Amino acid sequence: MGGSRGTTFGEKISNASAGEHAIFSFMSFAEVLEELPALSLAQRQELVARAIQLDDQGLSIAQEALVQERLEAHRASPESSVPFSKMKQQLRSLVGL
Repeated sequence: MGGSRGTTFGEKISNASAGEHAIFSFMSFAEVLEELPALSLAQRQELVARAIQLDDQGLSIAQEALVQERLEAHRASPESSVPFSKMKQQLRSLVGL
C-alpha cells in the first residue's frame, strides 16, 4: 500500500504453485469514505470495531494495577460510587450541554 499509488486498500495475491490467483481491486481512502453510506449499520459497526482492535494495545501493568485498586475500593465502599445518570448530568453541565 502507499507508494506512488497513494493511499489504497487491497492487494493482489498469487499462489502460482497451486494455480490460484485472487485479485482484489484497490480503493483510495476517498473511495472507501464514499462507500460508507452504502454499508449497513452492522457493517459500519464491524468496521469501527475492527479499526479499534487494530489500535488496541491493552492495558499496561500500571494501568491494570490502577483498575484493580479502584475496583477493590469500590467493593469496599459501593455507596461511594455515582450513578451513571448523575455522572452524565454532571458531564453535560461541565461542557455546557
